[in-house]
Amino acid sequence: YNSNNIKAYQTYLANLDFTPLFQSSQVDEALSILDENLNRGHDHFFPLKTIKKHEKFIFNPSKDSLSAIKTKRKLHRKFKKKLKKADESNCNSCNTCNRCISAHLAWDEYRKQRNLTNS
Repeated sequence: YNSNNIKAYQTYLANLDFTPLFQSSQVDEALSILDENLNRGHDHFFPLKTIKKHEKFIFNPSKDSLSAIKTKRKLHRKFKKKLKKADESNCNSCNTCNRCISAHLAWDEYRKQRNLTNS
């Protein structure tokens, strides 16, 4: 609901013709006319929204899944930290200094966990 839809619905109700309602001698008939008019306006001005969810969305993940996701995130942060240190030393990925080697080892650990989690 937003203010524009509420105002439009109020205008719809103000312009609604209630003469068939007042001319009806049956209570059930009058109620059905009123209900039909109110529901028609409500459905028009306040339509239901459809929410899309991702097809791989897990509503209630298991403890093992949560643990694997947490481990993957931890290893990714570790890899990014090691890669940043290697980049700060300006070694251009020499693969011989300790910082480059630790960054590559961190990448290998993360990659293994990522592939386990994604499969």
